Amino acid sequence: MARPKKTQEERLTKRVKFDLTPTDYAQALKDSQKAGMTLTAYARQLFLHGKVVIHKKRQLDHETFNELRRVGVNLNQLTRAVNQSGNIPDSRLSNICLRLEDVLSKTIYDSNGNQKRNKL
Repeated sequence: MARPKKTQEERLTKRVKFDLTPTDYAQALKDSQKAGMTLTAYARQLFLHGKVVIHKKRQLDHETFNELRRVGVNLNQLTRAVNQSGNIPDSRLSNICLRLEDVLSKTIYDSNGNQKRNKL
């Protein structure tokens, strides 16, 4: 499906040009990359709002990602078995649910049992 057309008011049709010293340009470029934005988007955000809010995305560690992948593979195998036989093997389902709960609790809660601020 194609992206909806922007209205005339939403289109970015006007340009603002200004010059920077090489040092200022390097700093602006570094800041925009740190924010995960293009230099243009960074400058626009800074100009329009006076600040740039950076929303950090928490990355899953490799071990947690692999464990979630394994749980997904097990769920896929279980689903295939259920579709073929019509029976739900309770022991496999319970095991998969316990593993999933364990992985999610490690990801969402810190070592003290408090919920981490950034959710998946």
